[in-house]
Amino acid sequence: MRKHLHILVAEDDEDDRYFIKTAFESFTNDVQLDFVVHGAELIHHLQQLYATESAMPSLILLDLNMPVMGGKAALDQIKKHPVFKSIPVIIFSTTTNKVDISYSYDAGANTFITKPSTYQSLEDMMKSVYKYWHSIASLKH
Repeated sequence: MRKHLHILVAEDDEDDRYFIKTAFESFTNDVQLDFVVHGAELIHHLQQLYATESAMPSLILLDLNMPVMGGKAALDQIKKHPVFKSIPVIIFSTTTNKVDISYSYDAGANTFITKPSTYQSLEDMMKSVYKYWHSIASLKH
C-alpha cells in the first residue's frame, strides 16, 4: 500500500477547487493536493518540478474547459513530454460530449470522469479515485 498520494489538480473554478479539497479532507489526511487554475500553469508547475528534480505528482486531475490553456492542449503537452507522459491523467469535466471523451482517451488520458452535480456524489467519487490510485494501482511517481 502506498503511503502518500500527491494529486495535482488543474481546475479554474474556485468553488470546484474548494469542494475537491473538502471532499478529500473529509476522509483522509494522506493526500497532498496542489492546485493550478489553467493548463499553462499546470505545464509550468510540472516544468518547475522537473527543473528542480522534485517529485512528480502521483496523478493529475484535469478539467477540460479552462482559460489561457484548456485541458486538451495541456493533456497533449503532458503526453508528449518524456517524463510527464507517465503521470496518470484523470479528466474531470462537466462535459458529457462523446467527442471530448474520445479525444481525451485518444490523447492519453487514463480516465474520464464527469463532474457530479452534488457534493455527496463528489465526495463518493473522490473516495473511489483515492481508493483506486492509493490502494489498488501501482504508480511510477
